[in-house]
Amino acid sequence: MIKRISHILYFIVTAFVVTMLFSCESHLKDVSKIDLKQFIPNSEAQDINLKHTDSGFVIAHLISPKMLDYSNMAFPYTEFPSGLHLILFEKGKKTADIYAKYGISYSDTKMIELRDSVRVITVDYKSLATEQLFYNQNEEWFYTDLDCKYSSTQGDYSNFKGFDCNRDFSIVKAQALSGATNIKE
Repeated sequence: MIKRISHILYFIVTAFVVTMLFSCESHLKDVSKIDLKQFIPNSEAQDINLKHTDSGFVIAHLISPKMLDYSNMAFPYTEFPSGLHLILFEKGKKTADIYAKYGISYSDTKMIELRDSVRVITVDYKSLATEQLFYNQNEEWFYTDLDCKYSSTQGDYSNFKGFDCNRDFSIVKAQALSGATNIKE
């Protein structure tokens, strides 16, 4: 009889412990979810029309349908998932228009990455088309390792893989160049 009672107690205690373990498991999952950082933007803006000035001059004008600000992350950034149009100025005069279907700007490193149908058009109608372009804000330098097409008003056009240039396209470095160029004699 004592053996039977001890077996019953053993089964009851085992059932109780197993029940507790299964119930704790689901709570542990809930607690671990709370601890994870979620990629939720600090702020979100629609129909952006932002002008950046320096010493009384407009140096950049940003137009975008949507902006997501992730400044609450360990590596803060701003994302433009619906594209952007950036107009660059120097001493109050327009120097270039930049278009992309996607953009991301990293505030700590001062780097901008543009992707998907990127086009840069200067005021003297030099243009660059590529699928990805980086811009170093500190150095004011564009670069990419992807295929590019560059053209100018003189009828010059070039296709190349890899490209970098300064902000106003006065210094251009290209790799694997092919195309047609007019040369003045």
